Amino acid sequence: MSDTDDCGFVQFSSTKCGLNRDYPNETSKILLKACKKDIKGHLESNHIRRGDVKTEWELIAFRCGLFDTNTPLLDTKLICPAHRYRLGVRWRCPRSCQHPLHGTKKTKPYRNINLITSRQIFLTWNVLVSIGSGICRICKELHLAEIKKQQEQCSSIASSAATSVQKPVDEGSCSVSVTSGKSKATDPPMQHDDDDQPTTMDITPETSSGEDIVLPTAGLSEISQSSESESLPSSPRQLDKSYAPTPAPRNLTLASLNSFMRQGNYSEVTGQLLKPMAESKPSTVRYYKRKAQEGFNLVLHCLAPGQEDELMQIVQKGVVESSSDEDVTDSLVKCYHESSSSHTKRQILSILACNKTKQELQKLIPGLTVYRIDMARKHAIQVGQGQPVEIAPIQRNRMEEVKIDHFIDFVSRPEFVQDVAYGTKTMKLSHEEKLTIPNVVRTVVVSRIIDLYIAYCEETSFELLGKSLLFSIIQVCAASGQRSLAGLDNIAADGADAFVTLHSITVTVGELGFPAGWVSEMKGRIQDAKNYLKTDFKLNIDVNSTCANHCMMYALSDGRYCQHEHSTTCSRCNDVHQILVDLEEALGASTVKFRYKQQKQELAYDLQSAKESIERLQSHIVRKKNQERSKSDVLEELGPYETHITMDWAMKFLPNKFRESQQDWFGKKGISWHVTAAVTKSAEDTFEIHCFVHLVDQCTQNWFAVLSVLEASMMEIKKRLPHIDSAYLRSDNAGCYHCAPLILAIPSLSEQTGITVKQYNFSEAQAGKDLCDRKIAPMKSHMQRYVNEGHDVTSADEMWMALSSYGGIRGCYAAVVKLDDQSMTERVKWPGVTTYTDFTFAGEWIHVWRAYKVGPGEQLNMKTLLKSTIPQKSTNAKVSKYTIPRTATGTMAQSALSSVVEIHCTDSACVKTFCSQELLTHHLSHGKHQYRPITETKMDLVARKWAGKLTDVRPGTVSATTSGSLQYQAGVQSNIIEPGWALKESRTRRRFSEPVKNFLLDEFMRGVETGKKEVPANVAKKLKTRFAKEEWLTAQQIASYFSRLAAQQKSGLPFPQSTVAAEDEDAVSEVMYRRHLRSRIIEQCEL
Repeated sequence: MSDTDDCGFVQFSSTKCGLNRDYPNETSKILLKACKKDIKGHLESNHIRRGDVKTEWELIAFRCGLFDTNTPLLDTKLICPAHRYRLGVRWRCPRSCQHPLHGTKKTKPYRNINLITSRQIFLTWNVLVSIGSGICRICKELHLAEIKKQQEQCSSIASSAATSVQKPVDEGSCSVSVTSGKSKATDPPMQHDDDDQPTTMDITPETSSGEDIVLPTAGLSEISQSSESESLPSSPRQLDKSYAPTPAPRNLTLASLNSFMRQGNYSEVTGQLLKPMAESKPSTVRYYKRKAQEGFNLVLHCLAPGQEDELMQIVQKGVVESSSDEDVTDSLVKCYHESSSSHTKRQILSILACNKTKQELQKLIPGLTVYRIDMARKHAIQVGQGQPVEIAPIQRNRMEEVKIDHFIDFVSRPEFVQDVAYGTKTMKLSHEEKLTIPNVVRTVVVSRIIDLYIAYCEETSFELLGKSLLFSIIQVCAASGQRSLAGLDNIAADGADAFVTLHSITVTVGELGFPAGWVSEMKGRIQDAKNYLKTDFKLNIDVNSTCANHCMMYALSDGRYCQHEHSTTCSRCNDVHQILVDLEEALGASTVKFRYKQQKQELAYDLQSAKESIERLQSHIVRKKNQERSKSDVLEELGPYETHITMDWAMKFLPNKFRESQQDWFGKKGISWHVTAAVTKSAEDTFEIHCFVHLVDQCTQNWFAVLSVLEASMMEIKKRLPHIDSAYLRSDNAGCYHCAPLILAIPSLSEQTGITVKQYNFSEAQAGKDLCDRKIAPMKSHMQRYVNEGHDVTSADEMWMALSSYGGIRGCYAAVVKLDDQSMTERVKWPGVTTYTDFTFAGEWIHVWRAYKVGPGEQLNMKTLLKSTIPQKSTNAKVSKYTIPRTATGTMAQSALSSVVEIHCTDSACVKTFCSQELLTHHLSHGKHQYRPITETKMDLVARKWAGKLTDVRPGTVSATTSGSLQYQAGVQSNIIEPGWALKESRTRRRFSEPVKNFLLDEFMRGVETGKKEVPANVAKKLKTRFAKEEWLTAQQIASYFSRLAAQQKSGLPFPQSTVAAEDEDAVSEVMYRRHLRSRIIEQCEL
């Protein structure tokens, strides 16, 4: 606020316009009548009667000498914060008497000046003494005496004037000379907002003789009545009707007019015309017309000497325009009544409010309140007359970030979503920012996820968000494609890409001359085959199926151990094979006209690659289901002295601060943490889960690190559960697990911990570690909640503190581990160890299988495998104190819920339902699904229930049936399937030729130099145009080669390298995605 931009009260105070230090947030000028703060305390502290002042703006006006609060001039006056509080509630009473009759001696006040006394002093002595100021006893007596004297003089003048109406009354005869005291200061000038008015008005009359100030008789008699409802003039000089307290007698009015006419050298008016103009004589009308013209001329001469005609024209023009504006006013009033919006009414009223008084507006619009008029005038000043107001949406953020993170972590669990390694989605934020995120598949419908989450919060006593808000949040997540913690394996990704390739080949063949009907039919068959492998195929796989495509014993052995016949065939499995055959025949048809010579060779290569990918996908599905049997069988037969241990490395945790600078965000090193979930069976025949989390600041996630944390976990299990003496291990196929040094160190581990490891089973990719993932999700949510409440998690020790906060996590024990790499022994080699999936330990012998319970397996001697190498003994790892959770175990017992919730299994093919989250977790951990063919009819369901009633048995685990779900046919298999077709095969690797490597190197360097890196799929297409078929490469092979080149570039430091390690990139991506998703949820769901 500049000094030149003064408000209308700068002349009433020595303070300059500006801000008030006690109210720094108030920075703009406001209307005077908008000042409505509570003044009760101010009135009591300054001994001011409440009846004198009712509002804050009246208090300010009275302290400025503006005693007529009904004048329209106050409606548009603006006041700055400095003058508002200087003249209002922040005004301070002086310590001495402030009456103008008081001398220079400082005397302690006797009373405080009220409103009536302040007006009397202002009109009598032309001095403004603020209401609430002090007055001594002597000045109080002198003041009352002077007022009484003036009242007596005014009474005598009024009575003498009434006896002689026709006698001209001199201006001095109806006034009282004030000689008892001189003015200390003049009244502050009062500003007007209209441009055609003078900017200031002096109180002192302009006289040539220098006589004393005179006061009107009517004004003094008005003061004596002491009525608060009456209006007094704002200055002794302004005595027109708008400020006159009461109408003066007619004789006095006529006398004043005659005095004014005499000063202009005009004859006096003989009398007032009381008879109607229409009934008066023409001579009388002409007389008063002439006197009116003389009065007009005299007024015009006084206002603008020498410019009387110009001023008269302006006045007459305004009268004409006012008559023409009546139609516009009527139209605006009509629009005001017809409008239903208060904002529109305010816009219309702002056009009328600035040119009319409040009384005129209330006559035009009946029922119009003063408040609406004030708001309309404020609108005209701040926004503009008739201008619309841009109403900013009110956004109330009622969602706590802790609760949002808790829900996101829940819906991100692997049992609800599954990653897709191919394809991306673009998520658009409210501020036009776009985020590219990976594709995912949601395996559970939204309503079921919400019900499951509510049940889970009731079990864990967590205060959740509202149900409607949860639906809004999950819609944002569904539109964005939620991201889970596990990545899809290359086999499944290549299989999905293979069907896309088949579709592309079909379209190309159609463009080259094949009939459109064949193309349309082939597209449908390809889509059906893809859906079949994703859904029904895994349901039909069985240990002893009569179909060779579905028999696990036949698919995972050499055929000698499958004793039953395969007399049936599956039409849908045959159709998958037939699609490939039909496409091969189409490429060799004579009707196909290729565009160039090499096109047929390229299409045949793509078809062969797609065929191999689809066959690997089928084998992967069979191996996956067979390996799941190992977990379910162990848990089914688990004894009270045994435990089943599942191991997995969690994604590295990036250090996180409550208030993190941009400098701290970049260059983070992730904290490694390993999860070991031990399942035991209690005396009540219920499963209990003990989860051991080991935190490591910096380590290489190799076999030695796994052995160290496994040793610590088993020793802690023995400490807490002394009765446990046997264990079954399970993990995925990561290199740190499925390696010779770790497997050959198991017997030594059993001796040191006192728990004998009987079996070690490896799960197929994308399966088997769901129990660890279900424990990792709530732990990450717990740590994020800890950070959101003002803490930092930047090291393993701080992670330990976060996991131990709030009573810990149910059934989870965390400890910080420091590895001793010096204790690691020489690495042992075991050729072909990765081809085995199941290991059983018995003394010095290891029994191995390529597939779980398929065939007799193979027995190997430990000494033969170790040769001269010494197996790993104790790892000498240092383990800190474990956190103690409030609830020691994650039990599977059913808890009492406030309402019954039907929760379905997250496996789309399983038909079991549960009434609590714990029971669902128990079911998922056990892995015993109850499948039913998808194509089974309702009548089949009725028959199945009826059979259950008749046999009076409880339904157990139902394997996939061979009736009703698919079309089976008796006969010979159309395509010859060899035994062991689903076993994992070691793929032959051949070296790239030098020309191919040079070509790939050129493409890589071009991307480095230009910044536009080549896409591997596009490079693969270029490769086909330059080299022979034997040297063609897939996009995956090219991507791997580019990755190796990038690693060499970083190690050689030819270009600036990233500060983030490759193993931390996934963690960085996840944290950034979570932050963007949470921001988008808040923006989309703000109320």
